[in-house]
Amino acid sequence: MSITKKFIAGLGGAALLAGITLVGAAPAQAAIGDCPSGSFCFTADADFTGDAFGSPNNVSSVPADRDNRATAVYNHGTQCSLRFYQLSGYGGRSYPMNKGDAVGNLATKAYPDGGTWNDRLSGFKFCV
Repeated sequence: MSITKKFIAGLGGAALLAGITLVGAAPAQAAIGDCPSGSFCFTADADFTGDAFGSPNNVSSVPADRDNRATAVYNHGTQCSLRFYQLSGYGGRSYPMNKGDAVGNLATKAYPDGGTWNDRLSGFKFCV
């Protein structure tokens, strides 16, 4: 599977909601280098392994099978920073990421109310 297809395959049903046309959406295994330029990508496991999801568009609610399953995140956006959000609809606490930032294990990032940011991503928005 090509680099771009690995992350695009992780989009699954969200493609229709986000207005993206995809072919052959299925769970994917990915690496940080597989995240297409201009996209925000995350994987279910540390060090950019496991099921992947990525999009070049704002996503207010990630697909249910990806909700609260992010352990590694990468802003491969080309124009600006972004925030990912704890709750769907850009709600709850948010985590800022500059263009080009990557975190290989969100379990190393403290959450403001205790615990870590691991498995707390429900949506993301560019240029905020």
